Formats: sequence, C-alpha cells, structure tokens
Amino acid sequence: MGVFRNVTFAWGGETFDFVPSFALLERVEDIIPISKLAMDLGAGNSKVSTAARLVHVVAKSAGIAVTVDDVYQVMAGLDPADRVDLLVGVIDAFTPKAVEGGKKPVARLEVGPKE
Repeated sequence: MGVFRNVTFAWGGETFDFVPSFALLERVEDIIPISKLAMDLGAGNSKVSTAARLVHVVAKSAGIAVTVDDVYQVMAGLDPADRVDLLVGVIDAFTPKAVEGGKKPVARLEVGPKE
C-alpha cells in the first residue's frame, strides 16, 4: 500500500495518472517546503515562478514532456484563484492518504532497546 494518493494531472488535453513518491516529495521540498507553500497560499504570498518550478517537477514525474518555461507561461496566465486551486492539489497529492477506518497513518519512532 502506498502512502500517497493517486493523482491525475491534465496537460495539453491529455491526462496522466501517477502516484507521488517520497523521492518526489524531497525534490518538491527542495523548491519550497509543503508547509511553507500552504502558509504562503493562505497569506496570498505565493510566487508564480516558484509555483511554476514546483508544478514542472510534478509534471515531469507524471511523464509529461514539458519545460519550466511552458509551465510558467500557463501559471502566469491563470486566474489567481485557479492557480491557488492547482497548488492546493499539489499539497493534497503529498498528504498521506487515510488508512483503514478513515484515520491517517501515525508516524512513530522508537529509539533504544525495548524493555
């Protein structure tokens, strides 16, 4: 069972289905941490260039042959509300899906020997 949700990415009249990975999450967070992206969106401070770089990395991972310039052109032309909706979709893609019973997975780290 994967941790992340299945994602459908539409580009150029085609749809591409993929499941994000932890490696992709790390590449995304090298551009902007997901938590900072969420805070920036909430404050109305998201940069189009950062959004374009982020969406480009995700699109390439979905198998879409696209340049960052292509993505920037589209992102810059979007209505701000549509750009926010797209970025919220990216955030959702990297939110672990619910496990049985509707609860999200709980991270647990144990250090040292068990007594």
